[in-house]
Amino acid sequence: WADKALEAARPLFAAMLEEGGSEGGDRSELTAAEFRWAFGVFWSRAMGLPVGEDDAGVVEAILPGVDFCNHRGKGSNARWELLGADGSAEADGDGEGGDHAEPRYGLVATRDIDEGEEICISYGDANAKSNEELLFLYGFVEEDEARDALALALPLGSETHATALREIGLLP
Repeated sequence: WADKALEAARPLFAAMLEEGGSEGGDRSELTAAEFRWAFGVFWSRAMGLPVGEDDAGVVEAILPGVDFCNHRGKGSNARWELLGADGSAEADGDGEGGDHAEPRYGLVATRDIDEGEEICISYGDANAKSNEELLFLYGFVEEDEARDALALALPLGSETHATALREIGLLP
């Protein structure tokens, strides 16, 4: 999968170099090592952000600053949220709204936070992210039975597989 992803990323990398000019030196190729590093950095910090009308879609993105928050599941003391949407923006000091009237993401405390206390968010509630996803995306699991789930892709391409699944009661 990594080779296919690298090949898919090469045109984007070339376009970024073209847009950025020659500041990056005489570069025209993305190496496999550079791709693996960038892929790992992105996916270890990315969050699914709602986009579109009525949060119709989700895009994976990095929120600078928020991406430094660790996960604490049910014990989190903050959350990120979209601020300024639907007229809920705070006004500037002049009362006009200014730049703060535009939708933006923010880090919001969910309870009082003591001085020096680490700010922690939830990387997704138990209904949204299983331990399998937490392990794959972030490298840890929680001791929470609600998160204990594993998705298995079972090949049903042959009668042998189907027979085996019938024998253990997973197929009628």
